Amino acid sequence: MLPVFAVQRGMVGVDNDMNNGDPRFDAEELDESCLAVGEAESQRGHRLFAAGAVSRIAPDPVEPWTYVATVQDRDRSLHVVLWHAEPIGWTGECECEREMDCRHCIAVLYAARQFSAPAQ
Repeated sequence: MLPVFAVQRGMVGVDNDMNNGDPRFDAEELDESCLAVGEAESQRGHRLFAAGAVSRIAPDPVEPWTYVATVQDRDRSLHVVLWHAEPIGWTGECECEREMDCRHCIAVLYAARQFSAPAQ
Protein backbone atom coordinates (compact mmCIF):
# COMPACT_ATOMS: atom_id res chain seq x y z
CA MET A 1 0.00 0.00 0.00
CA LEU A 2 1.24 3.50 -0.85
CA PRO A 3 2.01 5.95 1.92
CA VAL A 4 -0.51 8.79 1.80
CA PHE A 5 0.27 12.17 3.25
CA ALA A 6 -1.97 14.97 4.37
CA VAL A 7 -1.11 18.34 2.89
CA GLN A 8 -0.47 21.24 5.22
CA ARG A 9 -3.32 23.68 4.76
CA GLY A 10 -2.71 27.28 3.80
CA MET A 11 0.94 27.02 2.88
CA VAL A 12 1.31 29.41 -0.04
CA GLY A 13 3.99 31.18 -1.98
CA VAL A 14 7.14 30.10 -3.72
CA ASP A 15 10.30 29.83 -1.65
CA ASN A 16 13.46 28.29 -3.07
CA ASP A 17 14.48 27.16 0.42
CA MET A 18 11.69 24.58 0.22
CA ASN A 19 12.93 22.75 -2.84
CA ASN A 20 15.56 20.70 -1.01
CA GLY A 21 18.03 21.61 -3.77
CA ASP A 22 15.99 19.89 -6.48
CA PRO A 23 15.62 22.02 -9.63
CA ARG A 24 12.24 20.42 -10.41
CA PHE A 25 10.78 22.41 -7.53
CA ASP A 26 12.60 25.73 -7.87
CA ALA A 27 10.61 28.92 -8.26
CA GLU A 28 11.41 29.32 -11.96
CA GLU A 29 10.30 25.76 -12.82
CA LEU A 30 7.10 26.22 -10.82
CA ASP A 31 6.40 29.59 -12.48
CA GLU A 32 6.93 28.10 -15.96
CA SER A 33 4.49 25.27 -15.23
CA CYS A 34 1.92 27.73 -13.91
CA LEU A 35 2.32 30.03 -16.91
CA ALA A 36 1.81 27.09 -19.28
CA VAL A 37 -1.79 26.66 -18.08
CA GLY A 38 -2.55 30.37 -18.26
CA GLU A 39 -2.61 33.03 -15.57
CA ALA A 40 -6.29 32.68 -14.61
CA GLU A 41 -6.16 28.87 -14.38
CA SER A 42 -2.91 29.04 -12.44
CA GLN A 43 -4.41 31.47 -9.91
CA ARG A 44 -7.43 29.19 -9.47
CA GLY A 45 -5.08 26.26 -8.80
CA HIS A 46 -3.12 28.24 -6.24
CA ARG A 47 -6.38 29.22 -4.49
CA LEU A 48 -7.47 25.57 -4.41
CA PHE A 49 -4.16 24.59 -2.83
CA ALA A 50 -4.27 27.45 -0.30
CA ALA A 51 -7.82 26.45 0.69
CA GLY A 52 -6.70 22.89 1.43
CA ALA A 53 -8.45 21.29 -1.55
CA VAL A 54 -5.64 18.74 -2.06
CA SER A 55 -6.68 16.22 0.55
CA ARG A 56 -4.33 13.34 -0.22
CA ILE A 57 -1.08 12.96 -2.10
CA ALA A 58 1.19 9.96 -2.62
CA PRO A 59 4.22 9.23 -4.76
CA ASP A 60 3.71 6.67 -7.51
CA PRO A 61 5.47 3.44 -6.46
CA VAL A 62 6.80 2.75 -9.97
CA GLU A 63 7.28 6.04 -11.82
CA PRO A 64 9.82 8.49 -10.37
CA TRP A 65 8.70 12.10 -9.89
CA THR A 66 5.05 11.12 -10.25
CA TYR A 67 2.35 11.94 -7.72
CA VAL A 68 -1.28 10.88 -7.41
CA ALA A 69 -3.71 13.02 -5.46
CA THR A 70 -7.33 13.85 -4.75
CA VAL A 71 -8.55 17.43 -5.23
CA GLN A 72 -11.90 18.63 -3.92
CA ASP A 73 -13.41 21.32 -6.17
CA ARG A 74 -16.90 22.41 -5.19
CA ASP A 75 -19.02 19.25 -5.13
CA ARG A 76 -16.51 17.06 -7.01
CA SER A 77 -13.65 14.94 -5.78
CA LEU A 78 -11.15 14.60 -8.65
CA HIS A 79 -8.28 12.16 -9.17
CA VAL A 80 -5.10 13.86 -10.46
CA VAL A 81 -1.82 12.37 -11.67
CA LEU A 82 1.13 14.78 -11.90
CA TRP A 83 4.59 13.98 -13.27
CA HIS A 84 7.85 15.63 -14.26
CA ALA A 85 9.36 14.73 -17.63
CA GLU A 86 12.30 16.31 -19.40
CA PRO A 87 12.34 18.52 -21.36
CA ILE A 88 8.72 19.66 -20.84
CA GLY A 89 8.72 19.90 -17.05
CA TRP A 90 5.60 19.34 -14.95
CA THR A 91 2.37 18.13 -16.53
CA GLY A 92 -0.70 16.34 -15.28
CA GLU A 93 -3.95 14.55 -16.04
CA CYS A 94 -7.24 15.15 -14.26
CA GLU A 95 -10.80 13.84 -14.26
CA CYS A 96 -12.22 17.32 -14.91
CA GLU A 97 -13.55 18.54 -18.25
CA ARG A 98 -10.20 20.07 -19.20
CA GLU A 99 -8.47 16.68 -18.66
CA MET A 100 -4.85 17.98 -18.70
CA ASP A 101 -2.83 20.79 -17.14
CA CYS A 102 -5.77 22.35 -15.31
CA ARG A 103 -6.18 24.23 -12.02
CA HIS A 104 -6.39 20.88 -10.20
CA CYS A 105 -2.96 19.90 -11.55
CA ILE A 106 -1.55 23.25 -10.38
CA ALA A 107 -2.99 22.67 -6.89
CA VAL A 108 -1.28 19.25 -6.80
CA LEU A 109 1.96 20.80 -8.06
CA TYR A 110 2.03 23.15 -5.06
CA ALA A 111 1.18 20.25 -2.76
CA ALA A 112 3.87 18.01 -4.26
CA ARG A 113 6.40 20.77 -3.77
CA GLN A 114 5.44 21.01 -0.11
CA PHE A 115 5.46 17.22 0.24
CA SER A 116 9.01 16.99 -1.09
CA ALA A 117 10.33 19.77 1.16
CA PRO A 118 12.61 18.90 4.07
CA ALA A 119 10.95 18.64 7.49
CA GLN A 120 11.12 21.82 9.53
